[in-house]
Amino acid sequence: MDGKMLYWWQMLSEDEQNILITLLYKLDLQDYVEMDKDGKIIKLLN
Repeated sequence: MDGKMLYWWQMLSEDEQNILITLLYKLDLQDYVEMDKDGKIIKLLN
């Protein structure tokens, strides 16, 4: 992520980040997130 995006992301609470990551995943953007076997988000992928 570039500097502006990273700064914006860090301003969000962990809950807000998780909601956005879940939305990205549900929008069929699995290339951008990595999940464990239980469906919990592990990390964002570049």
